Amino acid sequence: MAALKMFAKKDKKPVAKKPARTRKEPATAKKDATSRPVTMRLSQMLILESPVVSEKSARIASDSAYVFKVRTDANKPEIKKAVEALYQVHVRKVNIVKIPPKEVHVRRVKGWRKGYKKAMVTLAHGETIEQV
Repeated sequence: MAALKMFAKKDKKPVAKKPARTRKEPATAKKDATSRPVTMRLSQMLILESPVVSEKSARIASDSAYVFKVRTDANKPEIKKAVEALYQVHVRKVNIVKIPPKEVHVRRVKGWRKGYKKAMVTLAHGETIEQV
């Protein structure tokens, strides 16, 4: 009989209850890229990584369009503000292309070439960028 006592129900100790959780108030307005100030900041300078120099980019440069390699988390309004602030030009249009990573084989070793984001920036009529 003593062996069955270890399987008997035991008295539970009272547990102190935690206070009820209250819901946090939702944010009144979402912040987006268009609500940022126009002043030139370090984060805007870091959006443009480098200009893309290729035959195609040289060909479209005659139409006041320039190609830049940009951060992967950058969007069109941020790119427009960065180009306007850095080069003191008026941007008419920004197109974005996301270049996916590609598989590369070197002898028996398989690797990946890094993907990136490319932005084609069209300037207002008659404006050019001399540094690119």
